[in-house]
Amino acid sequence: MQKLLNEWRQYLEEGRRKGKRKRKRFTVEDVEQAVLKYKGSTIDGMDLGTLLRIVTDVETGSTFNPYAKNDLGYRGAFQLSADRAKGINPYNPYLAAERVIKSFVTVRNNLINKFEFIQPAIDTWGLPFFYYVTHQQGRTGAVRIFAAASGAEEKLPGKHLDGGTIKRMMGQNKGLAAQIKPLLIEQRNIRREIHKQGKNIEAAQDSNKDMQKLNKLKTRSKEIEKEIAVMFLKFFKPKMLKADRSAKSFINEQPRQSREPLKCTGCR
Repeated sequence: MQKLLNEWRQYLEEGRRKGKRKRKRFTVEDVEQAVLKYKGSTIDGMDLGTLLRIVTDVETGSTFNPYAKNDLGYRGAFQLSADRAKGINPYNPYLAAERVIKSFVTVRNNLINKFEFIQPAIDTWGLPFFYYVTHQQGRTGAVRIFAAASGAEEKLPGKHLDGGTIKRMMGQNKGLAAQIKPLLIEQRNIRREIHKQGKNIEAAQDSNKDMQKLNKLKTRSKEIEKEIAVMFLKFFKPKMLKADRSAKSFINEQPRQSREPLKCTGCR
């Protein structure tokens, strides 16, 4: 009886395995094909295939691994966050590339013309780099970083470079985090002193000396935010330029697929 029972269990297990759909394992070649799918399509005059290649190059450290992960929970060849990957498999480079392109279109239509400091930032740092940062840090994070780097934090709702954005910036690279940390310690001490001076002014009702000190502290606090933002941008700009050269070489070497370039709604 036990023998029959064991045979029946084995039969059911084999049937379950055979009925189970085998999931495709994606490769570097799949990542390359996902990139080439957008060769010839443009946004703001830039080839979308080249932009995608830049993203996966920098984000995966030139491994182009479709199963890449990092400590912050970003996944896949294009390192999508959980929010960005909602509803898709982030390890599928074809779906992930499409999600990145949709994000670029949203940036093009809703961000570049919304803030007056964005265009000067693009003129300073370059359009491809701007798009890359919007992918890496998200649209809100990118706006805050470029605003801080431009000394335009006052034009943002929070009026400063928030802790969440700084945490994401530091999470991108341990070496960068080590450079930013001393500035954060100074910033924390300054904010404590600002709070203290504010209480002194309230108690004294009118104190020119305390007010002057408070203004100096606030000025230094803004300078630190700008230093952190510029440090972040300067850290990643050379990586992006290197990836840009590699991407253009890769795209130019590949034959054009026998199709018309994909139509990108909102691109121009």
